[in-house]
Amino acid sequence: MERKTCKLNDLKLDDKTGAFSALFSRFGDVDKQGDLTMPGAFGDQRVIVSAYGHTSWDGVLPVGKGRIFENAEGGIFEGEFNLATIAGRETYETVKFTGDLQEWSYSLPKVESEMRTIDGQTVRVLKKITVNEISPVLQGAGNQTHLISIKASEIKPYPSEHSCRLHDPGDYEKFARKNCEIKHEGKCIDVVYGIKAGKSEIQAYRYPKDVWDAKDARAHCESHDGSFEAAEKDGNYTKSHGPLAEHLKALAEDSRDALTRLQEVAKKREAESRHPSQATLSEAAILKAIFEDLVRGFDQILCGHSEIMKEFVRFNTIIAQRRYADAIRKTD
Repeated sequence: MERKTCKLNDLKLDDKTGAFSALFSRFGDVDKQGDLTMPGAFGDQRVIVSAYGHTSWDGVLPVGKGRIFENAEGGIFEGEFNLATIAGRETYETVKFTGDLQEWSYSLPKVESEMRTIDGQTVRVLKKITVNEISPVLQGAGNQTHLISIKASEIKPYPSEHSCRLHDPGDYEKFARKNCEIKHEGKCIDVVYGIKAGKSEIQAYRYPKDVWDAKDARAHCESHDGSFEAAEKDGNYTKSHGPLAEHLKALAEDSRDALTRLQEVAKKREAESRHPSQATLSEAAILKAIFEDLVRGFDQILCGHSEIMKEFVRFNTIIAQRRYADAIRKTD
């Protein structure tokens, strides 16, 4: 059974679901085994996650499942560890501990290929690949493959710290964290740096909840134009939204900001013949579905109160007039 190995960096795990996604094969890049994978080679396939070192081939139970598909960059794996089993949990803990040292491999029971000479090197070009399992291993061969997300370090709410996101983690290749890197009014703030093309910038702040209460952490985050997420408290968010009207106003502003950022990222990536990260697109799709549910919920409330309904109609009339004016301008 032929196998191909790769290294995934910036490992993050989800303590609740074990879900993760990773770039496991890069298109247009000759790997250490002298293979060049072409776009369209993977398509869309369902796969299992084998026990460590492909030992499920020897009878050890699989530790997870998922699917592979493609984006403009390469082959993507999305799946989850089976945290309900001892083997799944132990593999999860091992991968979490080894972090960016961990390497991965996938099996190729069937390959369509041809040999070519590229820049004086004989290369096997992989045109069609059947993959039936992926596994964590000790040594890899792929170049610059990386984890897109294993949603754990992004758990919301965070169990022991408040979070302030300044930039989308999908914009970076890897991360570095320095605890108590800065202090504000004598209180430590941990800093997460995003790194890309050898350059780093602050991607997020973390506020230990045994030092920071949610109110003060939120104020510091908002003073840096960040997106705040409170730590977990008794299984619930510790957010303090204030009056409901202010909460709704803040939600509207955050939603517009998120859309603007997504549009800017999409435009930037389009100029580079790329797309926003799979993690960003997945979260955007989830948010869209949530908004659709919110619209139905708001409609039920607004349509049941005459005075609110009048304001609702007035607002929609203004929006319709603006859209009409924009359409007229575009035709001029």
